[in-house]
Amino acid sequence: MDAVNDNRDRFGEGGMLSQWKALRTPSNRKRILIGITAFIFMQFAGSNAINYYSPRIFKSVGLTGSSTSLYATGIYGIVRLVCVIIAMHFVVDRFGRKNMLMGGAVVMLIAMVSAAAWYGTISSIYF
Repeated sequence: MDAVNDNRDRFGEGGMLSQWKALRTPSNRKRILIGITAFIFMQFAGSNAINYYSPRIFKSVGLTGSSTSLYATGIYGIVRLVCVIIAMHFVVDRFGRKNMLMGGAVVMLIAMVSAAAWYGTISSIYF
C-alpha cells in the first residue's frame, strides 16, 4: 500500500505515463538533452581516468611502492573533495552555475594539458 502512495506522490495522478508525455514539450527535451550532454562531457574531462589510473601514474613518475602510490591517490582524492566542498559552499552561489561550469571546464583543460606536458617531460627523461 505504501508503494502505491509513494508512486502517486512521485508521479502525480497521471502516473509514469504523464512523465513520458511531458517529453513532448520541446523545452523539456532541450533541458534533458543539456543535462545528458553535460554528463557525457564530464566523462570526457579525464577526472575518472586519473582516479582509476592514479596508482600507475604516480608509480610511473617515480613514486615507488604500492602503499606510496595508494597514499598519493588518497591525498589526491582528499584534495579533490576539499576543493569541491569549497567551490560548492562559497563560489557557486556567488558566480552562478553556468559561469562555474564554463570556468571549471577551462580550468580542467589547463590542468589536464599541464599534467600531460609534465608527464611527457618526466617520461622522456626517464625512458
